[in-house]
Formats: sequence, C-alpha cells, structure tokens
Amino acid sequence: MYSNPLVVVPILFGLSMLAAVILFKFFQATAFITTKEYQVGGAIAGFVVVYLMLNSSYNTISGAKGKLAVKDEKIEQMSKELGELQEYSATHYVEGVVDPYSEKTKVILAVTETDLPINKQFRLSAPCIDPSKGRLALYILKEGGVYPYEIFPNEDMTKVNVRVPR
Repeated sequence: MYSNPLVVVPILFGLSMLAAVILFKFFQATAFITTKEYQVGGAIAGFVVVYLMLNSSYNTISGAKGKLAVKDEKIEQMSKELGELQEYSATHYVEGVVDPYSEKTKVILAVTETDLPINKQFRLSAPCIDPSKGRLALYILKEGGVYPYEIFPNEDMTKVNVRVPR
C-alpha cells in the first residue's frame, strides 16, 4: 500500500472528482453541507463528502496494514525467541571415554555427575545448557586425584576422550 502522500492525495482527489462528475452530471444527485463557517452545495459538496470518505477509509486501511506488519514482526521475533528457548531447554549429552579405567573413577559435569562403568564409557545429561555459547568443564575424580577436562563450544560432545594418569 502506498504511504507517500504525494501519490495518495492525487489518487483520492481524482477518484473523488470522478465520483462527483458521475453522481452530479449523469445521475443528477444533490448534496448540501452546512457548517458555521461555510455552506456548499451541488457537485462540490458531493466531492467533499466522497473525498472525506475515501481519505478516512484509506487511513483506516493503512493503519490496519501498519498494525498487521507490527504484529507479523512481533510474531517472527517471538518465534525466534521460542526457538532459542527450546534449544536452551533441550537436553544435551556429553559422552566419551576415560582411559585408563578404575573402579573408583567418577565423571562430573559442572551440573551433574556419574560413576564410571566398567566399559570406561560415560554419558551425562546436560539439561538447560547451550554448549555452543561457552565452555563446559568435566572433572574426573580418580583415587584421590581431580583431573579437569575442558570441552570447547566447537568440540563434539558425543566423542570426548579423556586421558588421565595411571
């Protein structure tokens, strides 16, 4: 919809003029407008009435289009935020192997921990974290020692391989 007044006003003017010619020349219509300041009748009164109706309709329609555009923009923004929230609330898993194996080894993610099973493989649930936005830390507790391991944002969290001293 055009919003430039240099385009809209002449179109409304032309349509009003056309309506006045048709109504008053071909259909012999009559119209009168009386206010405290002026009084007009005939084709000019019809022109003013049609122009005011078209202008009011245009303003209503263009205002509604503007509101719809704002609402569409807001819906798009909310959809994006929902997608980010769903990504944030999704559960991510950190999986890998600790070598060498020891019965007393515990693997700790900053928010959770697990005992290391005999096959040396672990899987930790990491709800409500976004691994692409920051580093994660694993701590391997093994027979009195603590061994930190850092997982970087671009690292594959499903193939972590941690080597700790014997």
